[in-house]
Amino acid sequence: MIADADQHTYFDSAFTADGTFTYDPQLVAFNLRYEMRFVPDDPADPDDTVTESEVEAAALERAAAWLDGEHYGYKRLTVSVTDMASMWR
Repeated sequence: MIADADQHTYFDSAFTADGTFTYDPQLVAFNLRYEMRFVPDDPADPDDTVTESEVEAAALERAAAWLDGEHYGYKRLTVSVTDMASMWR
């Protein structure tokens, strides 16, 4: 990982459907960024929404699955969620 650190800098990160994995060269911290889209079952129903806690749980599950699949150790995963649709309202 240290040899490839220059290919995984924070400057190369982006929110994509496949995700972006970045880390510092000292291997102390890392960042996974995903674009996750949640569509209600009935878009016409204003009460059919996905809660922020549901999105956070899905993001944690996805990150843990990816890290486990790559055999990367981790502890104390945290999530930050931004509803990009609300940025344009």
